[in-house]
Parts: sequence; C-alpha cells; structure tokens
Amino acid sequence: MAYAGRLEQLANAMAQCYPRAVAKGDMEMWVLLIIALASPGAPGGGVHSSMTTLQFQTQAVCENAAKTVNQMNVRSAASSLAVTASCIQQK
Repeated sequence: MAYAGRLEQLANAMAQCYPRAVAKGDMEMWVLLIIALASPGAPGGGVHSSMTTLQFQTQAVCENAAKTVNQMNVRSAASSLAVTASCIQQK
C-alpha cells in the first residue's frame, strides 16, 4: 500500500518527539502510538487520519499489541485503510 511506508516514517518521527513523561513511582510504562489513514479510493474523495495512544506496563505486551494492529491494513477497489503502530518507552 502506498501509505504504509509514509506511515512508518511518520510514526518513527512522532516517537522521537513524543514527550517522555515520568511514570508513577519507579515503573517504566510503554505507549503504543497508533496512526491510521483511510481513503475512499476515488479521486477527490479526501483522506481521513487518526492518531491514538494506549499505555502498557511491559514492552512485551506493547509489542504484541503493535504486531496485531500492524496487520490491519486493508485495500479494496472502493477504499484503503493504512494503519501503523509503534511502541515508545516512557521514562
């Protein structure tokens, strides 16, 4: 999909800029950053984008969620959906 490479670049850039918050206590948290682009497939139909974050206590759980989310890319004659997810460690 044409958006997949750009979404990955955007997610990596946002991961570098994401504020490094201090977690409660000494526990380090992991943030799953999800970016989605949806296009109707027709010229001039516009594009919808969305970004959301989820917090996890361990890297393993965050990476497993990212792996699942990254499998959601859909492409058909009528529309396209490109999704990328990256884990970011909060410090």
